Amino acid sequence: MENKNRQIEADARRLYAEITFHGPHTIAALRACTSLSEQELLIALGWLAHENRIAINGDTVEPLVSEIAF
Repeated sequence: MENKNRQIEADARRLYAEITFHGPHTIAALRACTSLSEQELLIALGWLAHENRIAINGDTVEPLVSEIAF
């Protein structure tokens, strides 16, 4: 279980870096540029949303600015 959580966190970091450096993306664009499976992508997005790192507006994912390092 702990190993899976590490992988989810690594996927979430990867997604967060992508939208932070390149701006808002659609979910389809994130899937294409990260090569994550649909399940991996959605789990990582859920992780980031739970951590208040992203906002999901329709099909667009936007980074939320935080002073706390991730």
